[in-house]
Amino acid sequence: MRLIPRPGSGTLLVGLLALAACASQPKQAAVSPAKSATDDQGLGINVYDSLFEVPSNKSAKSAWIAYGGFRLLWEDKHYPVMPKDYLESPEETLDSMDFMAQTWAEDQNHRPGEETYLDTLAAVRQAGYLKEYIWDCMSRDGWGAPPAGLRHKEFSDWMLTHATNFNVYEWAQPSFRDGKVSIAVHEPIAVAYCMPPDAATPKTLSQPDANAKIEAALKLLQGGGSEQMSSLLDEAVTSYDAAIAKQGGTPRCFYTVAEYYGYRNQHPGEHTLAVDATYCDAVHVQGYVQSGMRNWDAARNLLQREHELSPYGPGAVTELGFVTQGSAGPGPAVAVYWDALRLAEAEVAHKPEMTGILRRLGEAYIDLKKYDEARGALNAALLSDPNDAGTKRELQYLEQVDGKH
Repeated sequence: MRLIPRPGSGTLLVGLLALAACASQPKQAAVSPAKSATDDQGLGINVYDSLFEVPSNKSAKSAWIAYGGFRLLWEDKHYPVMPKDYLESPEETLDSMDFMAQTWAEDQNHRPGEETYLDTLAAVRQAGYLKEYIWDCMSRDGWGAPPAGLRHKEFSDWMLTHATNFNVYEWAQPSFRDGKVSIAVHEPIAVAYCMPPDAATPKTLSQPDANAKIEAALKLLQGGGSEQMSSLLDEAVTSYDAAIAKQGGTPRCFYTVAEYYGYRNQHPGEHTLAVDATYCDAVHVQGYVQSGMRNWDAARNLLQREHELSPYGPGAVTELGFVTQGSAGPGPAVAVYWDALRLAEAEVAHKPEMTGILRRLGEAYIDLKKYDEARGALNAALLSDPNDAGTKRELQYLEQVDGKH
């Protein structure tokens, strides 16, 4: 087992403070040092952006930097000589997550609701369930049996009534190599859900006849579309709208149970009516058809409606990017695509949609002649799905146009 010598904790603390101070908006879609600093002892510090990095507020990034730096401090204190194959322990996880939650709770420079995961983590800490959170949501192979006395049922009940984010995220990854501290800062990227086992699926308004029409319309769409397809969609949406009006409440589509509980806890005063997500699919296709016909205003209205119905879904926002690009140009569209990318990154269920969003982002950058940014987005799309033919075509086109400049 090869051992890696560690720097002194005093040096690390100086480095951590410098690192947190230089936290800033990340670069886009590239794995490279974003910021670096050097303390008075010559310790170099690099902050690395993750592949699918999207801009977030400085407070959130500072909290993740604090987490990564605290892990290094913890390891330095407990392991003067660090095993190369060291597995992050539950004790290290607990202490570093506690520090990040405290950092976030004490930060006055962010608004509640901006980063629902950090809000939830801080609330878990305040309620005294952080140890349960670590073992129920983040346990890893090799940790062994959980400690006695964990209040699993109480924590589960608390999560279902208080948590606004049920995702489990990749975190800032610290390392010490060649005299330098490096922290790969994720935004973070959702990798799984932490749903209590007794989370009930919400009662959902569904219209079977309308769903059958929507399914038939989608089959026609795959064949190229037709007037009959549009008629079926209109009839299905009208049927749903009438049923929603009779029920009352604010209609929302949720594609996962986690989305439902997170939204409900974040909007406790809203009389939310959960509607079969097939309804939102129909509204999306209506907007898609209108955008394909270059009816920008009609498409925008439909897609904005879909986004209101399904606030966690990136599909409507992605198509709004296309509408924006067609009606206002690629510059304004870039910002919309980044909004869609944030949504896709933040929810495990929507990760497969990242490839298409990144490809469209790359296309917009090509139109803006920002070829480095385009290459970064398209390479990220290809890494997300190595078999995506559209991304490969765009990369080939990029090499042609970039070679002329």
